[in-house]
Amino acid sequence: MFQRFNQSIAAVIKPPVQDVVQFLKEHIQHDIRCIAQCTGKNDDEAVQIIHLLLVRIVSDLDQQGENLVNIDGNLTTKDSRTAWEDKFMTTYLNPVLSAISNLLKDSLDRMVRDERLGNNRLMRLLHELDGPNYESITELDSMCPALWRYRKKITIEYFSFKFQEYSQGCDKPDRCEVLAEFLKKEHHLRALQYLPDIIKLQRLLSEKFHRRLDRNEAEEFTLAKFLKTALQVKEQFSALINSFKMAWKIVRSSLTQNGPYSISQEMCQIEVTNTTPISMFLPAITGQGRCALALNNFLVTLHNDFIGRCKSLLKDESRPPEISLASITKAHLVAYDPEKDFLPMVLVHCDYSLRVGEGTTVEFNWKCLERQLVDRFIRGRPRLMSLVELFVFSKDICDGEVFKVLKQKIRQEELTRPVQDQILNELIQLTDVCDALKSLHIAIGFLSSAGGDPSMSIREYLHSGLKMTRTNGLKSGKAEQFCELQHIVSLWLLLSLERARVLTKRKQDPFDDVSDKVKSSLDKKQKYCLNNGLQKLNVDHFVRVLLEFILLYLKHVSDDQLNFSLSAYINAKLFEKDCDVIDGLEEYIPKDIKVEHAVEAWKVACKRRLPLKDVLR
Repeated sequence: MFQRFNQSIAAVIKPPVQDVVQFLKEHIQHDIRCIAQCTGKNDDEAVQIIHLLLVRIVSDLDQQGENLVNIDGNLTTKDSRTAWEDKFMTTYLNPVLSAISNLLKDSLDRMVRDERLGNNRLMRLLHELDGPNYESITELDSMCPALWRYRKKITIEYFSFKFQEYSQGCDKPDRCEVLAEFLKKEHHLRALQYLPDIIKLQRLLSEKFHRRLDRNEAEEFTLAKFLKTALQVKEQFSALINSFKMAWKIVRSSLTQNGPYSISQEMCQIEVTNTTPISMFLPAITGQGRCALALNNFLVTLHNDFIGRCKSLLKDESRPPEISLASITKAHLVAYDPEKDFLPMVLVHCDYSLRVGEGTTVEFNWKCLERQLVDRFIRGRPRLMSLVELFVFSKDICDGEVFKVLKQKIRQEELTRPVQDQILNELIQLTDVCDALKSLHIAIGFLSSAGGDPSMSIREYLHSGLKMTRTNGLKSGKAEQFCELQHIVSLWLLLSLERARVLTKRKQDPFDDVSDKVKSSLDKKQKYCLNNGLQKLNVDHFVRVLLEFILLYLKHVSDDQLNFSLSAYINAKLFEKDCDVIDGLEEYIPKDIKVEHAVEAWKVACKRRLPLKDVLR
């Protein structure tokens, strides 16, 4: 049949395949395996289920027009396809699946009564139509019925399917609604057992790298490299990472629909391997750390929603206790191992009965099972406080709020221009600038929390206060000699500006950790007008101020600010900080240059400054 309509069938297969017959054969085999797995049956029984479904469709041919009325027959819209699927389920699938055990038994009985099949010796052995012959057992006769006997294995899939059968055939008072809710979410609930390990992993990583690791370093620092540096605790970290890996594998396909913490389809495809960057395990709003944030939030929400739903079904109006994520253990969660915890509970509440010609009959005590499920895994479980602590990368310390707090605790002064020039002349390599900035990031993070003596030298604070090694630090003798804690913001801005200028000259991105939302390009007319306007302004001051705002306020800018005029935004921020506004800025900078053009506007202005010193190579 396939050969006859080969070309017609091939035309509807997207993407096209070379061997249509083999493709359809493998597709059908795969579908049969899926049906067998979902129904808890074997492949032969799955084929019988398909046959029974076709019988149902054929026997209902006269009513098909009535059943599919008001449905677009061409299925050209999503709504029409959904309506067709719903109608097909209620008309054909549900009646068959709700009585599948009895239908399969009747089917077997008909085959046995069929004289063409009923006397077949192999069939009688397979379906246990003859009693046991103990003499053949002792002689190990290949035709001994005991060798052909099949006992259906109790699995969670089989158990779930039997419960669906039970639920569709019972009255509402007999429905086990808590058990139904559990089985509905069981595939995801099994991941909750790994949540305490995931939180512990993130806590240990945070203690080790918090405010010390740059985002780019985290993206390049693979799991294999990390485990090599943590030999003493390698076994512990390996176990914790494996828990993250197992939970990720279970729920990742659902994280694309996780509300404000959803992740892209591409991120969902990420596998946890030795080449995975350590950033994936550090909760963050952007980058691969969003995977950890989405995973944490999904599991916390799953637990809280399930506990809330079960309390509602049990008519329990008491307020559950709350517990922070940092304190959770498995005892606080709906945490279980499907094979070691739940399946043994199922087996305790099931009864086997064996009859010749009927095989094995399995019955479950649903009510008792539900009571034990509630007592063991649900009752008394607290709600989880859903605050997920974000990992702070070293550069993330430097944002507007941190600097505002820092300036409140330690008054800040500007470095004089001669001192600035001497410092830059001593920083020969770009790596020296970056290393000095990294040390400043760490220091700013601590100072914003604890404060400090304004007259204390930065060098003393880094090496005596923070215990940094001598290889770390400011990399400049002049900076170590002149710079005090009251100059730390001025020094940070000076080095940040120099780093950005060097990377821009090298045609590299100095704003790799800044949102792409503020990197929109300027057209030729906008660049021309901007250059004309900059001729009438203090370009050095403009470049310095705009860089500060990009690094401190625009890294994660909200969408509603993107269309603000850039010049108006800069002056508004300066006024908010009690600083002098830039005279003529709103007059000379075109109003069609918005906040979304901030990075490109800075690069244009940077090129108008004096040539970059060749000492920074």
